[in-house]
Parts: sequence; structure tokens; C-alpha cells
Amino acid sequence: MSSGKKILVIEDSAAQASSYLDILGEKYDITLLRSGADAIKRIGDVSPDLVILDLVLPDFDGLRVLQYLRERAETRLVPVLIVSSRGDVLERIRGLETGAHDYLAKPFDTNELRARVEVQFRVADLERERREAESLRKIVSLAATCAHEINNPLTVIGGQAQMLLRRSDVPPEVRRGLELIRDGVDRIQLVIQKMGSLTKAEEMHVPGVGTYLDLDRSSGKDSAPDKA
Repeated sequence: MSSGKKILVIEDSAAQASSYLDILGEKYDITLLRSGADAIKRIGDVSPDLVILDLVLPDFDGLRVLQYLRERAETRLVPVLIVSSRGDVLERIRGLETGAHDYLAKPFDTNELRARVEVQFRVADLERERREAESLRKIVSLAATCAHEINNPLTVIGGQAQMLLRRSDVPPEVRRGLELIRDGVDRIQLVIQKMGSLTKAEEMHVPGVGTYLDLDRSSGKDSAPDKA
């Protein structure tokens, strides 16, 4: 059963490319490309979760492809496993220094290939979780600061509105305005409560407007019903 993970294999040997399908095709979605030029041209269409890269390609050295992947923002963090007949120490060092995550020499053991691929996916998942946690930490910190700075003057505004509403000599049109202020303060305070209760960062997209933090989903709190 496929895991939904996508692997891009850049390998010029038809026999070797076919072996990757046999070894990994049942669990992963495999795309095979035979040259460095094809890889550079189609990498954006494939959007792989992992790249298996041979260094010996018909058009140019595989390290050039690796360097391109590392310079491109969309693929900078994609794990790259070099699988090559160039197995000497210097070649391994060059590959790792250029940005490969791992290096496996040909001929390789089938089980070792599976294990190394699985490790790269686990590491990538952990790194993604770390980035998400760090992003959430920054969002929560910013939200807490904003909530604190907003809440103090908001309390003053709400208190003054409530005090005026208790008076019997307030004209009806002014009272209605004060009620709108009070209701607005209540709504803002609800938003502040949600900002202080963030547990994750869920976004929502408003067509024609932009992407925003969904406070309801991010805080686990339901929206308050509108007041009549």
C-alpha cells in the first residue's frame, strides 16, 4: 500500500531505474528521470519528498543537480540520497558537503536501501515537526504580546462604556452607540482569549483577500454567536 510519499529517482541506467520501482514502488510513488537536464526541468512538476540521485549522468555530473536543488527555495530542504558507483571516501565527502543527506554505494543491499529511505523520511518528518513547533512558538509569543498590549486600553474603554450605560440621562442614540462599543469590546476580548489559547497554527484562505491565522481552529475555541 502506498504511503503517499513521492520519490524522484534520477538514474540513467534503465535496469537500475527499474530495480528502484521493484524495491520501492509498492510503498512510494516513484518518478524516474534519466538525465540531469530532465531533473532540473521537471523538479517543480514532481515536487518530491525524497530524491535518489546517481552521480554519473549522461549530460552532466550529478553534483550539479544536487547543487541546483540546494539553491532552489522549493527543494532546498528535500532529502537527497546519493546512490552511486563512485564509492570512495572523497566522493562521499563531496556529496555530503554539497548537500546530500546520505550516500549509498552501488551495488547496494535491497534492505539497506529501504532502510535508508525510511530513515530519511523519518528525519524529514521530525524536522518538519520541529519547524512547525518553532513557528507556533513565535506566533504564540507574538499573540501573547499583542493580547497584553490590546487588553489594557480595551478594559478602560469597556469600563467607561459600561459606566455611561448605567446612567439614566443618556440619550437613546448615545446609548445605542455605547452598546455597540460594549459589544465590540466583548468581541475583541474573545479574540484576545483565543490568541492566548493557541495550540497550533491553522490557516484559512479568503479568496481575493489573503491567508490568515484561523483562531477558532488554532485555539480549539468556537466562535461566539453574533449579538443581535
